[in-house]
Amino acid sequence: MSSRPAPATKTPQLLLDGRPLALGAELGRGGEAVIYGLADGTRRAIKLYHDAASAPSEKLLAMIAQAPDDPGRAAGHVTIAWPEALVEDAAGQVVGFAMPGLDLGRTLPLHQLYHPGSRLRRAPGLDWRYLVRIARNLCRVVAAVHRAGYVIGDLNESNILVSERALVTLVDLDSVQVRAGSKLYRCPVGKAEYTPPELQGRSFRAVTRQPSHDRYGLTVLVFLLLMEGIHPFAGVYRGEGEPPAIEANMAARRSPYLGSALLAPMPTAPPFELLPRDLRELLRRAFKGPAQRRPAAELWERSLARLEASLATCDISPSHLHGAHLGSCPWCDRRDRLGIDTYPDNRLAAPTPGRRPLPDPGPALPSFRGSLAAMMRQLPLTSLLLLVAGLAAGTVAASQLRGLAALRGWGPAPTLALVAGALLLPAAIAIGIVYFRTRASPVVFRTLSLGERLVQAALGATLLALAISLAIGALTGRGSVLGGDWLLLPSLWVIAFFGLWRWRRTRP
Repeated sequence: MSSRPAPATKTPQLLLDGRPLALGAELGRGGEAVIYGLADGTRRAIKLYHDAASAPSEKLLAMIAQAPDDPGRAAGHVTIAWPEALVEDAAGQVVGFAMPGLDLGRTLPLHQLYHPGSRLRRAPGLDWRYLVRIARNLCRVVAAVHRAGYVIGDLNESNILVSERALVTLVDLDSVQVRAGSKLYRCPVGKAEYTPPELQGRSFRAVTRQPSHDRYGLTVLVFLLLMEGIHPFAGVYRGEGEPPAIEANMAARRSPYLGSALLAPMPTAPPFELLPRDLRELLRRAFKGPAQRRPAAELWERSLARLEASLATCDISPSHLHGAHLGSCPWCDRRDRLGIDTYPDNRLAAPTPGRRPLPDPGPALPSFRGSLAAMMRQLPLTSLLLLVAGLAAGTVAASQLRGLAALRGWGPAPTLALVAGALLLPAAIAIGIVYFRTRASPVVFRTLSLGERLVQAALGATLLALAISLAIGALTGRGSVLGGDWLLLPSLWVIAFFGLWRWRRTRP
């Protein structure tokens, strides 16, 4: 996106935070608004509506008062270009808003990266690992917006910018769906290619969006990123008559990757087996299952993290990366089939004047930077165990304090205060330590989450194994098999544990 000088026509006096505002260069223009930089060089951007009467001032105020946590803050990157302050004219009329500024010279629209042709031109050297990382970071940003209670609605490739470090930024966010008290400000726009089947053909102005609708659009974007820009509902039509449009295929849940007999994969599409089994299962759940079963952004991120950790390098071309579950390099196979290498070895390419080398993406965005309440929701069993441990320690301490108080002859008030402190302080310290360490280290949170799933699977397996063994004992007339077949109960436990572990891994 190129910058242009601000128009020479006289601009009315504008105020930002009560102070006069001087516009800088024009950064972009749309059907309803123009985006400018600031003349003082401040890293902020200003969005001004063509028609001041169309400025959603109440909605913007609600958004400014309740901004989502930006997961890119720790990396020094703006991932959510959220409204920060209102811009008014001299009469006090809201005409736009201020938002964080972006270095547009170091970002690219998402579609220029998942389409092989533009990727080779605009970002040579970008391999499949970058696309997996971009998908991961996108999932984390969507999850952050959802945690704040918003629905993006118009989630599509044109509203996402990507930096050289594979960090993403959501833009044009004044169209999100906002619920402020009893008022609901709907998202009036959207693209059919990202719209779930239950909303196809409906007026967006009359639709109350749900997070499940965003999850559908997110799944399409993840598919586009991992499958070379091929839409999941695009294919070679095998039926009679004119090929249906992609929106018609989406409404009918007709996809070459969902078992449709009328569509075959596009000739340029990578094999569906390029994706590991858990990702393919998430895709089927998102596109074929009921809306409430669509995988959440957090679940997508965990599966993509496992894929990134398992990436293998081709023995022939070091720029070919793929999942370790594959027996051969899919990019070599595709190059041999199509005659085009979409991930060429940069060491063999001629240098391009003025092109900076692509930097390493570095660490992914932090996976958890929520509130204490969010941690309690994310880790209910771990939090409960911490609370029980703290209360147990406090109970022992309280018993000792009561004996000491009786020995020293203290009154009831100080004794009660000491006992209450002994009960509550250890639990508060235990939860506080985990909370702050979790905010500082995503590794700690992932470790706690793993322990949480292990404990849940172990407890569930124990209950299931006992229930099944007692049922078998009752049916066979032995009452219980606990004292009989010593091999049956452990076998039942192992089967139940791995079944519950596998099921728990697919839960959001």
